[in-house]
Amino acid sequence: MLHNRRITCSVVTSLYRVARRPYALQVAPSISCLNCLTLFRLASRRTRHDKKAVFDDKTPILGGVPIVFPHFADWEEKPFHGFARVCRWLVEKPPSKTENGDVRAVLKLMDTAWTRQFWDYTFSLTLEVVLGQNHLVTDISVHNPSPKQSFAFDLLLHTYFLLPDVTKCEISGFKGCSYVDKTQNFQEFTQNTDVITVRKYTDNIYKDTAETHVISNASGGKSIKLVKSNYPDTVVWNPWADTVKNFPDLDESEYPHFFCVEAGNVAKPVLLAPGKTFKASQVLHVIDK
Repeated sequence: MLHNRRITCSVVTSLYRVARRPYALQVAPSISCLNCLTLFRLASRRTRHDKKAVFDDKTPILGGVPIVFPHFADWEEKPFHGFARVCRWLVEKPPSKTENGDVRAVLKLMDTAWTRQFWDYTFSLTLEVVLGQNHLVTDISVHNPSPKQSFAFDLLLHTYFLLPDVTKCEISGFKGCSYVDKTQNFQEFTQNTDVITVRKYTDNIYKDTAETHVISNASGGKSIKLVKSNYPDTVVWNPWADTVKNFPDLDESEYPHFFCVEAGNVAKPVLLAPGKTFKASQVLHVIDK
C-alpha cells in the first residue's frame, strides 16, 4: 500500500501524501482519518477538493495537525513555525491494526543537511499515531543523540477543528491563565473565565492551561475533548476576515468554519540535555451526548 516509505508530515497522520497521493489511516469503511467522524478535521480541512489547497511538497498544509518544530512563529529568515511540517518523514511502522481494533502508525524525522542549515543540531522525532472509532492519539518524542551538546526547542501540535459555526463554539480550560494576545501588540492579559469563544481575529498564547479542553458544538452538535500531557501551553487561532487574505491557499469562505486549538511548549522552550528524550501526548475524544 505504501509506494514510498517517506511521507510529508505537514499533516500529522490524518492525511498522508505518499507517492504524491493522499493516504488515510482507516479503521472501517465508514470511519477513517479522511473524515474522522467529520469532527476532528484531522484528515484534513485541506484536501484536493478544497478550493485553494496546495499540495506541492513545499507549501505547509493549512489543516490537519501540522507539527511545529523546532521553532514557533517567526524565525528570522528561516521557515515560519520551523521545518518539521514541510519535511519528508520516514514511515518507521506502516499503519496496522492493534488488538483492540485501532490503527497504529509510527513516523520518524531526523536531521539532514537541509535542516542543519537552519538549526545546527542532530535530533530525531518519533511520531506515533493511533486512530480509534472515537479517538485519535498523537504521541511524539524528541531525542537528543549528541553526547555533548544540549539544545532548546519549541514543540506544538497546530490542530485544526471543523466547525459548523465558529461563533457558536466554546472552549473550556482557561480560567486564571495568563495569555499573550498577538493581535494586540503581544500584550499580556489574564483570562478570568474558564470558557472562551472565537468571534473575531484571534491569536492568543495561553500559558499553563488545564490538561483538558472541551470544544463544544463541533460538527453534528457533538463535543470534542482534548487531553494533553507535557504541553503546558495552548494557542488559539483564527485568521478571521482581518487576515484571511494573507493565506493564499485559504479561501475567504472557510474561516467561519474552523479554529485551531494548539497544545504546545512555546511560552518557554524545552531544554534537552545530551542523550535525553522528551515525550508529549495529545488525545482527542468524541463526546457523544
